[in-house]
Amino acid sequence: VKVSLSADGGDELFCGYHRYWVMDRIRRYLSPLPGAIPRALGRAIALIGTDTAADVAAAHPGLRLPAIRDRMRKFQAVLAKNPEHAAANEGAALVFMRSGLNREAEVYLRKAVAVNPNLWRSRNALGVLNDQRGEYEKAAKEFEAALALSPNNGQVLNNLGVVRLMSSDPQKAVTALRAALKAGVSSPRVYNNLGLALARMGRAQEALEAFRYVG
Repeated sequence: VKVSLSADGGDELFCGYHRYWVMDRIRRYLSPLPGAIPRALGRAIALIGTDTAADVAAAHPGLRLPAIRDRMRKFQAVLAKNPEHAAANEGAALVFMRSGLNREAEVYLRKAVAVNPNLWRSRNALGVLNDQRGEYEKAAKEFEAALALSPNNGQVLNNLGVVRLMSSDPQKAVTALRAALKAGVSSPRVYNNLGLALARMGRAQEALEAFRYVG
């Protein structure tokens, strides 16, 4: 069982050290339950997460891999003329995230939101970076800011649900993840995260039903 966010860090195969610790607690909590839940849990822990940085970048219009160098050149050309161009700062940041350069990406993201606080993609991406550092409250604030700008955004709702789970608030996690499904994001990742949150609450049968959608 794996928790999955929607933006890339190098620790994804291990869910990050913070995730490893939280998931170990969930595993120990559920191990006495009937066989189906522990078996489902083992797979779900492998999938848990907000978006990776690559996910966030790939979802941005125009940031497909074949054109990524060309896009960066265009962003840099705009920024050379106007360093305060919010959309170009956001675009450059997401290219850096797509390349795994998260530290550089954060510099551009913070400049983007300083110029224009209404960029939901930048807020979502900052939330993902905070999540990957284990700074879940900071991540939640960024995701909530993104939702204020883009209400009922299923991607951001999934991400908020994950950080609520990681910060040991499974009830708020379930609320956000159910809202993500209601918003039309019915990917296996969301069901996986929902199953983990329900399992953490001891709602074993509901968790198993969610895991059935993971495949």
